[in-house]
This record gives sequence, structure tokens and C-alpha cells, in this order.
Amino acid sequence: MTLMQMQRRYNKHSAADEYWYAFDRHGKVYFIKLPHIPRKYMGLTHAASSRGGYAKIKLRMPVAERDYMIQTNKAIYLCEESELYEDILHNRGENVERIITERYTDATWTKDSVPFWVAGDIEVDGKQIQIKFVGAELTNESTLAKNFNYSI
Repeated sequence: MTLMQMQRRYNKHSAADEYWYAFDRHGKVYFIKLPHIPRKYMGLTHAASSRGGYAKIKLRMPVAERDYMIQTNKAIYLCEESELYEDILHNRGENVERIITERYTDATWTKDSVPFWVAGDIEVDGKQIQIKFVGAELTNESTLAKNFNYSI
């Protein structure tokens, strides 16, 4: 599958109304609110052959884009980067999700595995919000094929 095909299929099935996309810069973590993840923030990579070699979409954001978002006040400050390492049982993306969940909702965060087509990570003002941290995998061919009958 091409990046464009995977992006279209992901968008078709996503339950999210909005994406909160977090990134780090100069020891701080910020996020931006997006109606969808733009293709310019996506990269097509592949799993190792020992893991099937399927295509996957990884999220990225060039440093110049991060700086632009911060300088133009489009990025919202979330925390110091060191806070992403305070809970050593979870990775940085999970810790971003925890911090956002506990800061912007009344819920206490717990790790779950709710698929992207069922619900977002949190609900804010009636909107399903999907939280992503730069470097995360958005989706992959295997997930799309298995759950939506697409061929690889």
C-alpha cells in the first residue's frame, strides 16, 4: 500500500474528530490541535522482515516546523520533557497521553488498547481526541487489512 492509500483508509475509519499532536523541542513538550494529521507529518516505513515487512505510517515533524509552531504561538506548551520520563513503566507517547488526559479531563489515565476506529484517546467538549507524539506509528498495513478487509 502507498502512503496515500493508507492515509485515506485510516481517515475513512478513524473515530477521532481532532488530533492533538505533541512534539519536543529544547527540553519542552508542546502540542498542536489539528482536524486531521497532514501528509507532511507522515512518513512511510516498513516493519522488519522478521515481523512481516508490512508498510507503516510513522509520524514526524521537521525541526523547522516545530520552531515555526512555537514562534507563531500555534503550539501549546504541555510540560518539561523530563516529565515524560517520570513514569518509567510507560514510553514517552503514553506519558504524553497521560499528562494531556489528566490536565484536560477529569479522568485518571490508564493505558488501554481502544482501536482508533472505536474512539479517540479522550473526549473534550463532546469531541473524540486522538493524542499522538512525534515518532509514533499512526497505523500499518496489517491493522488495516485485518480489520477492514483491505489486501496488502
